Amino acid sequence: MTRLFSPFGGAAQSSGGGGEPIAGESGPEFTWVLGKLTRIDYDSGNYKVLSYNVDGLLSVSDYHVGSVITRQTFFYNVDNSINRIEQVVI
Repeated sequence: MTRLFSPFGGAAQSSGGGGEPIAGESGPEFTWVLGKLTRIDYDSGNYKVLSYNVDGLLSVSDYHVGSVITRQTFFYNVDNSINRIEQVVI
């Protein structure tokens, strides 16, 4: 299921909303590469992997919980403002 989110909060085309906190996660450890946050590891063993486009903007966030990955893909307008965020569980 793909969920589309408005960058201004709330769903653009389905229930739910963007930017929800990750319930129960603690002790994040951050990995930075060339000034970009690339990974967040949590005490639970869950983690996020962040990827960037050629303009240096966040393009994909993969949240790994066991064998389940929740992927958020970020789309931008020509002025680099966020157009939408699509979320899918893979």
